[in-house]
Amino acid sequence: MIGLAEGDCLAEGLYSSLGIWDVPFSKHHGEYIGVPATGKLMTIRDFDWYRREGDYPIENWVPIDVIDLFMQMEVDLFDRLRRQVELRKLGKNWFDPSE
Repeated sequence: MIGLAEGDCLAEGLYSSLGIWDVPFSKHHGEYIGVPATGKLMTIRDFDWYRREGDYPIENWVPIDVIDLFMQMEVDLFDRLRRQVELRKLGKNWFDPSE
C-alpha cells in the first residue's frame, strides 16, 4: 500500500520519493544543448526517488523537469517535436540543416 510518511515522503516497499520540489537556480550564461545564453535566472525543478536494501538507500534517481527548463529559455520542445514529425511525414531529414 502506498502512503504518505512524515515530511511528504511517498513510500512503498523498497522504494520512496521525496515529495518536495528542490529548486536550485542560476543565470543562463552559456550555450546549453544548442540554446544560446539568455542571461535569465533559471530554476531547475527536480525530485528524488530512492531504492533501499534494509535500512540503507542504495540507489538514487533524480528526474529533472527538462520541459520546464527549456520553456524558461523560450524553447517549446513540444513545438519542435511537432515540426520534426511534420518533416518526417514529408520525407525530410529533420536533423539535416541543409534541407
